[in-house]
Amino acid sequence: CQLRFEALQTDIELSVELFRGFAALDVGDEPAETRFFVNKRLRDFRLAGVDRDAATRARIKALNDEIVALGIEFGRNIVDDVRSIGVESAAALAGLPADWIAARPPGDDGLIRVTTDYPDYIPFMRYAEDDSLREALYREFDNRAYPANEAVLESLLAKRYELARLTGFDHWADRATADKMTGSAAVARAFIDE
Repeated sequence: CQLRFEALQTDIELSVELFRGFAALDVGDEPAETRFFVNKRLRDFRLAGVDRDAATRARIKALNDEIVALGIEFGRNIVDDVRSIGVESAAALAGLPADWIAARPPGDDGLIRVTTDYPDYIPFMRYAEDDSLREALYREFDNRAYPANEAVLESLLAKRYELARLTGFDHWADRATADKMTGSAAVARAFIDE
C-alpha cells in the first residue's frame, strides 16, 4: 500500500497539467491562506521536479519509487532481525514483573532469552535493574539489520543524492530541508552547532 500511495503522490507532484493549473491561478486578491496554499503547492511541484524535461521527470519518478522500496526494505530488515541476549537466571531479571519473568522460562541451554522484540525490549529497558544486561540488549537492538542494511543504506544514499541533483540541489540535505522551517542544510547545521 505504501508503494502504491507514494507512486500516486509522485504522479501528482510530477503532473505538468496540475502544475500548469495551479500556476495559472490568479490569487492576488484572494485571502492570505489561499495565497499561502497555492504558493506552497507550486513550491512543492518545483521541488518534486515538475519543471524538468520529460526524461528527467521519468528518472525522478523511477528514483522516488526505488527510494520508497529501499525504505520499506530497510525497515523490514530491522523488524525481521530479532536478536536476543541470554540471561543466566531469573534473579538477574530483578526489577521486572513476576509475570514477565514467568513467561520466559530458561531454554535447553539454561539461559533465559530476552529478545529485541518490543514485548521484551521495552519492559526490560524500563525495569531491569542490571545495567550490563540493559546495555547488552540495547546494543543488540541498535545493531538489528546489520550488516544487511549496509548495502541498502548505501543504495538509498546514492539514489537520494541523484534525486537531489536532478531537482537542482547540491546534496540530499539541502533537498530534504528546502520545504522545512530551516530552508537549508546550512541553517540546520548552524542551529545544531549552536
